[in-house]
Amino acid sequence: MISCPIQGITVQPYTKQQNGGGTWYPIQLTLSNGHMLEIQHQYADFIQFSRLIHQQFSLSRADLPKIRKQRTLFKKGGAQKYLQRQCELQDFCRLLLLLPPVVTCSPVCLSFFSATPEISTTVSNSLKRAFSLKSNKKQQQQQHPDLAAFSRSLTISIGQHQHQLQPCASRPTVQSISSRSNRCSTTSTTSTASSSILFASSLSSTEEDDTIKLKIIYDVQNIIIIRVARSVSLDQLRSQVIQKFALLNIMLPDQLVLRTVDCARYSSGSGSSVVCSVPADHRDLDADVLIADEHDLSRAMLLKWNALQKVTLRCVV
Repeated sequence: MISCPIQGITVQPYTKQQNGGGTWYPIQLTLSNGHMLEIQHQYADFIQFSRLIHQQFSLSRADLPKIRKQRTLFKKGGAQKYLQRQCELQDFCRLLLLLPPVVTCSPVCLSFFSATPEISTTVSNSLKRAFSLKSNKKQQQQQHPDLAAFSRSLTISIGQHQHQLQPCASRPTVQSISSRSNRCSTTSTTSTASSSILFASSLSSTEEDDTIKLKIIYDVQNIIIIRVARSVSLDQLRSQVIQKFALLNIMLPDQLVLRTVDCARYSSGSGSSVVCSVPADHRDLDADVLIADEHDLSRAMLLKWNALQKVTLRCVV
């Protein structure tokens, strides 16, 4: 019988990093071998983790409450708001550990609780708001060897105990968090008179730490740039994209599908970007990520764009 290596989770009071590093919640983990570990996550991390684990295992709110970005009566950044969030996260973690091992021992769950971000007060602006799942394999093994070792044996253990996990056999396979190596080309971002580029702020009232900038391309002369919350739903994202392109006299379908490439990102330097070339139909499309449903968007936000400030997408038409 597979048992979860995490026996207890305690969410500590929030801490604020200097120079705009954001608000973090230290999380103390009690492992089955008696060891104590500490990781850190931001509130936005939990929003995406909650959405992803609900979608993957079809959990009800009675099983595990969803964490949502909600408006608050307290002023922005107020201590009372962060205290409420700490209590909410603690209750979420407590109920999470009551779920069956097929959930608590899943790769997405273990990855979330075995990853700790690199936080520096002297990093460039492009890394100051780094989403907290950014952690390479070597760092995870050094900081959390117990969880890392368990994760390595997880695939074998699940295969050996497949008959015990039969009720959840239909769950989707969680893709590896490790980043792929892609061929990228560096291009200079220039403005031309013929290009129609719209800059728009998100309608959401989320804090800047919890947002991501999306550059969305219809064709070479029609591009929009929007900022959205990392917890944005696909319907909200589609609505903003469709409205902005409508201003350019481009009508897009309601069920718009977006495509990205793993390494499509801006660099922190002014006026430059790094964009992967879009593969032709006959080439390997493994680097592409299609955003066609809520699950696609949640996985991309949590596992692929977690350390990025800006991402480039293309409309699939």
